[in-house]
Amino acid sequence: MSKNKHQDLQPWLDYFKMLQQYEAKGFLQMNPKEHEAYITRAALLTLNPTPALPEGEGDSANGKALHDTVTRLRAYAAYRWAPTVGQQHPVDINDPDAEIPVIPIEELTAYFSQPFAIHIVKEDYPHDLLLTLLLQQKRSWRTAWRTVDTIEVIDYTEIEKQT
Repeated sequence: MSKNKHQDLQPWLDYFKMLQQYEAKGFLQMNPKEHEAYITRAALLTLNPTPALPEGEGDSANGKALHDTVTRLRAYAAYRWAPTVGQQHPVDINDPDAEIPVIPIEELTAYFSQPFAIHIVKEDYPHDLLLTLLLQQKRSWRTAWRTVDTIEVIDYTEIEKQT
């Protein structure tokens, strides 16, 4: 039995539409050209629901959920960065009859190979910086020297305590 050549992209498009609503409401700010995004803590927790577990339990599951959320935000940034999407008017992007842009795989590979920063900020103005999640590709001997996405966490609340 052959594998279907056409993957259903509707779940991704629905997810991107939800992220567009987050942007419109001010919970998310994307800077795809700079490879960064700003998201409120509440919005990130909404995208990354993790159950309350006793301390020390479920760390790998919580880490995987966060990793999935961060990589999806990077995918949305790549979608927003794509030249064909970037040249459209925002109203055209919301048009359900508009064609999905075709992005050369080389361009996407180059975009995903660069570090991507997600800055988590407080909900209230002036949106003080809490954390930065730096997503970057690194080679790992555990995967036969193939690249894997890693997340480095920069905690600004610890820096504030030290000063």
